[in-house]
Amino acid sequence: MSKKSKKKNRKRIKPESDSIPSFPDRRAMEKTLADIGRLLREREFESIDEANTSIEEVLASGEIPPPPAQTPLEQAQELIYQAWDSSGKRQIGLARRALKISEDCADAYVLLAEEAASTLAEAKYLYQQGVQAGERALGEKALEEGAGHFWGILETRPYMRARAGLAQCLWMLGERDQAIEHFTDMLRLNPNDNQGIRYILATYLLEEGKDEALEKLLAQYKDDCAAAWYYTWAIWTFRREGASKKANSRLREALKQNPFVPAYLLSKKRLPKRLPQYIGFGDESEAVDYASGALEAWRKTPGALGWLEDITEEKSKAAYLFRVELDWDQDVWRKIEILGTQTLHDLHDAIQEAFDWDDDHLYAFFLSNKAWDRTSEYVHPKADGRKANKVQIASLGLRPRKKFLYIFDFGDELRHRIQFLGLRSDPLPGNYPRIVESHGEAPPQYPEIEDEF
Repeated sequence: MSKKSKKKNRKRIKPESDSIPSFPDRRAMEKTLADIGRLLREREFESIDEANTSIEEVLASGEIPPPPAQTPLEQAQELIYQAWDSSGKRQIGLARRALKISEDCADAYVLLAEEAASTLAEAKYLYQQGVQAGERALGEKALEEGAGHFWGILETRPYMRARAGLAQCLWMLGERDQAIEHFTDMLRLNPNDNQGIRYILATYLLEEGKDEALEKLLAQYKDDCAAAWYYTWAIWTFRREGASKKANSRLREALKQNPFVPAYLLSKKRLPKRLPQYIGFGDESEAVDYASGALEAWRKTPGALGWLEDITEEKSKAAYLFRVELDWDQDVWRKIEILGTQTLHDLHDAIQEAFDWDDDHLYAFFLSNKAWDRTSEYVHPKADGRKANKVQIASLGLRPRKKFLYIFDFGDELRHRIQFLGLRSDPLPGNYPRIVESHGEAPPQYPEIEDEF
């Protein structure tokens, strides 16, 4: 199963602020595909291999000579490619110029709906115009014969973008059955679902209580390993069976896949005002993306949030077992047990005690197992960055055999390799964290000083 990073298109009615960070529009990359397509149509190849070789040579040269756009629609689309690389008034102006050249340019309507519409009703109208333009541009024959392969055919993408925008507007305007019909049909046209339509449709079906349709959708993409799919399977099962063994098992699997989701569903963390532009896999951005769409459905399902809290607390109450070894002497190691409710700073304290270090330096944990990787770093409470004393062990989403790095004393860089061995769901009574096994004598922290004596 693929675990690729995902990115979803964000639909908005108008910019909220002039200071919004600017991200490159990935749609602009379609210009390269369009240019290659026109180049291939202009040449005659004796075989597919010859065509592939020609494409490789063009790409390797770093320069794709853009053939002249022939039809009005191609000319209009060229302006849209420029618009996607622009912003503000210029972007909107290019979209309007494109429509003067060809009223069949669906992407021009999409861009105006995203950037120029001031109300949902206006955005809906523009998306409707975009859908109709896409239908005219493709023609009835292509709409029928291309079913099942849309998006793979470059010319279908403007139509699919317009339809996705229309469906979301319909949903927000309360025309929910129509929105569901649009998204369902889009998956018929493009079952590969390059747009991530299934995730939106799943939350719509869940919120509307259409459990049979949701079951079919979940089964259609049964190998999907995104957090959204795991959590949707879990709540769908809970709605059918209550807190059954199967429902509990599915929720525990979802927690393994992304442990950050419950904090947002249970309102222990606030959802940000602006959704992340890029969605990772198993990280907090994915949790925010899922919770922002699914929260209402969880709230509407009687008992669901209480059930989620109960299952989540199981891991918090468990004892986590770690093996900590010295990077420079791997024959010296300790096994440490710590509760899920305790923090990485508590683990730091336990390591200090286990190796008899003087706790008078800064430290950091690197969950990626890569030294100085700021994206996975948790630091001393007095240092700048994510604080180790603010993150509970249970919230890290650790899986057995997960390895990470702990560095103490940034001058001498005392590196410790840590491996998560597993957890005990019913911890023994006593104080935690605690050292449960030791091997090898810890070396002196300052060997040069001890040598002097």
